[in-house]
Amino acid sequence: MVVALLTLNLILVVAAQFLLKAGMNSVGGFGTMPIIEFFVSAATSLRVISGVALYALSAVSWLVLLSKTELSMVYPMISISYIFVLIISALFLGEQVGFLRIVGTLLIILGVILIYKS
Repeated sequence: MVVALLTLNLILVVAAQFLLKAGMNSVGGFGTMPIIEFFVSAATSLRVISGVALYALSAVSWLVLLSKTELSMVYPMISISYIFVLIISALFLGEQVGFLRIVGTLLIILGVILIYKS
């Protein structure tokens, strides 16, 4: 059950990040418009609202997860989301992913494996 909850949490967090970034890409950058207009645009963006909703759901799944396992075990596992965010950022958001980011992500994977084995 813990693995299923962790997987659900990771999916929700990664999807939330993608929706928030995609929404903010359509809103525009901070400082490019009056502050009130920026926040109203962000608060009324369907992608931003959906991303926030997914974060709320991930918080609920996280609470259930914490009730089932040790924090010191499960918290490092959420760093797996970095891998998926990196891939989604490159594939769907057109972000440049350089060599050092890939190496850093591989080091995170190694750390997660070491923690899981402990």
